[in-house]
Amino acid sequence: IAALEHTEISITLAKESSYKRGVEMGKLLKANIYALQNKSDEALRDLESGMHGFKSLGIDEGFNYEFAGRIMYLLGDLTKAEEFFQYGISISSDFPLYLANLYKEYGRLLLKDKNEHIYGKEYLSKAVELYTRIGAEARANEAVNLLKILED
Repeated sequence: IAALEHTEISITLAKESSYKRGVEMGKLLKANIYALQNKSDEALRDLESGMHGFKSLGIDEGFNYEFAGRIMYLLGDLTKAEEFFQYGISISSDFPLYLANLYKEYGRLLLKDKNEHIYGKEYLSKAVELYTRIGAEARANEAVNLLKILED
């Protein structure tokens, strides 16, 4: 509950300062929290609202699709999660951190849930490579550990 309260405070502050991107990001954060709590109706409501809000602002970024894919993954809709991850990857070539995060999330889905081990390993390896290249060693280690865990 504390996470939701803090997210609501963030949304309120974003509204008060006319920070529209912050309002929409807050909706995605809430959707992620609801998905973690298995509250699918609330998660889907806030996901749809946040993604629509970003679209109306003309913002189409991989970061948003990372959230959307993860939310759908948590809710068990692997097909929709895969669509979000693939689209996010397709628009993130100029943003290596977003791209690496999307590779990691998509690799987890492929390796763990779709039994597509070769492709899952490939995407997780791409994530490690990008994280390392941009100096995000902690994230690279996280992806390596994820790969080890999922291979077992």
